[in-house]
Amino acid sequence: MRMKTSCGRWAVVRRLSSLGCGLGESGRLISLSLAAGMFLAGTARGQTEIFVVPPGTASVTPEEPYAPWAKAATNIQTAVTFAKNNSIGTVTVSNGTYNITSEILVAGPITLRSFEGGLSGASNTVVRRSGSGTMRIFNITDANAVLQGLSFTNGYGVAGAGVSMAGGLVRDCIIANNDALANNGGGVYMNGGTVSNCIVRSNRMGVNNNSAGDGGGIYATGTSKIFNCHILSNRAGVNKVENEGGGVFAGSSTVIRNCLIADNRTWRRGGGVYTSGRIENCTIVGNWMYGTRTDSAGGGVYMTGGSVSNSIVYFNAITAESTTGYTNIYAAAGVGYTCTTGPEFSAANGNTAGDPLFVNRSGGDYSLQEDSPCMDTGANQDDWMVGATDLAGNARKQWGGVADGKAKIVDMGAYEAPTPPPAATIILLR
Repeated sequence: MRMKTSCGRWAVVRRLSSLGCGLGESGRLISLSLAAGMFLAGTARGQTEIFVVPPGTASVTPEEPYAPWAKAATNIQTAVTFAKNNSIGTVTVSNGTYNITSEILVAGPITLRSFEGGLSGASNTVVRRSGSGTMRIFNITDANAVLQGLSFTNGYGVAGAGVSMAGGLVRDCIIANNDALANNGGGVYMNGGTVSNCIVRSNRMGVNNNSAGDGGGIYATGTSKIFNCHILSNRAGVNKVENEGGGVFAGSSTVIRNCLIADNRTWRRGGGVYTSGRIENCTIVGNWMYGTRTDSAGGGVYMTGGSVSNSIVYFNAITAESTTGYTNIYAAAGVGYTCTTGPEFSAANGNTAGDPLFVNRSGGDYSLQEDSPCMDTGANQDDWMVGATDLAGNARKQWGGVADGKAKIVDMGAYEAPTPPPAATIILLR
């Protein structure tokens, strides 16, 4: 939004770290009159949105109802509680770092979002544990609550050190570097709800030599959904034998779809995922076990039920001590239209064992080369693929499949290969 300030200059409102005329700490011009004017109409109609800025922000004096920006709250929990008690739907948080000493409870149908929104907003709006206490960052107890465009980091507690959720939606967030002591879920514990378009990275379950707990990145039970996420470099178990699900531990009603699950590790089973639910169109690579168990299995996926479909489960590993041989998937059944290798592989049900031919595996680019055997070899699932996009935002079912020469067939994995440009027409003159 572009408006004229009281200083007689035009300003683009992006960051509200300083509300006096002149340059804020981000280098953008902000004015108090502009910030007030932007939201005057909204406050006159009835409060629908309130605001939070970091403590010490210039020209801000916190005052209920925490709008306009000049009266914003400087404590996220204070704003969330006020919104719940006064039926206010949205709490918008300015860029900055918010150090907290107790978890933030979201117990109402509130959208708590960064000012910028999206993953860019999450990079610039960080909520972190301060001090050495045991606590998680967020606790969602309302099924209609939304967290959007925030980073949760340095949580240290039980059952979801980053966020514990009993329903609700966590979207466009970065959940990183959280450590859980026991129970389940280093980064996220979810009993229902949806985690969508998030980066879940470098979280740990079972630190301090605690053997209890599964799911280094996410522990999901109930009707949970994990869609369009990057789940990277998480760990379940430190020097203990029973931890499972380095990236995700998922129950029978959980759906994991369109996700990249890479470089996670665990002590015993399911370096990438331990599941009895559904895995659809995921790329699960480079996960491994690092314990000494002879029964370690499923470097990529360990299944106790459920299904894996339209996925790539490749280049995963188990420990040298293991006698099982199940490096990629451990499953009795339920694997179809998936690229994988090992004792679990069967050419039935549309599976393939060929190298998926990633564009640059060592560089972390898991999109497909043009001659990948995973192109146009999946199984269409039109209950969700119509209008869907892949993890990079490309439309699913890009181009005609090999089966009938016309119908678009989905690729295996989290990334859909783009439609190639039309072949050039060559005219030969004699």
